[in-house]
Amino acid sequence: MPRGPRIIDPGGGVYHIIGRGNNKAPIFHDVQDLLNFKYLLLEIKTVLPFDIYHYMLMTNHFHLVIKMAAEI
Repeated sequence: MPRGPRIIDPGGGVYHIIGRGNNKAPIFHDVQDLLNFKYLLLEIKTVLPFDIYHYMLMTNHFHLVIKMAAEI
């Protein structure tokens, strides 16, 4: 049975985001990949209002804990 749609809090919520390679395959192959990911994350942050509470980057997956800003 599929899971239901996620409810997004319009008042700004805290979310744990996980991304992983297929079959636990590596998504970061070297230090430059990790730096590019961090750069892209900061680029997105300039466009979308959110705070990064925590992040963890590993070779085959990543975790982000972010808080979305309340909509104006």
